[in-house]
Amino acid sequence: MLREAVEYAASKNVLIVVSAGNDSMDIDLPENCKFPQCFDTANMVRVAEIDFQGRLYRIEPSSKFVGGSNYGAKRLEIVRLPL
Repeated sequence: MLREAVEYAASKNVLIVVSAGNDSMDIDLPENCKFPQCFDTANMVRVAEIDFQGRLYRIEPSSKFVGGSNYGAKRLEIVRLPL
C-alpha cells in the first residue's frame, strides 16, 4: 500500500522527502534498504546527515545510542548539516 501511495503521489507531481535512515548502512545494497527509502520513484528524495566537517553523521561509540546516517551513491540525493 505504501508503494501505491508513493506512486499515486508521483502521478500528482507530489515530492516526497524521507530520511535516509539511521543505521549506518549503505542503502544502495538491497539487503540494507528499507521502505520507503528503496522505492525508486522520480518523486522520492532521500536525505542523509553530515557533521560540520562534511562527514556522514555518526553517533559516538560512548553514547547509549548506536547508529548514524545511512549512505548510498545511487539512492541518496541530499545531505544536510545538523541543527
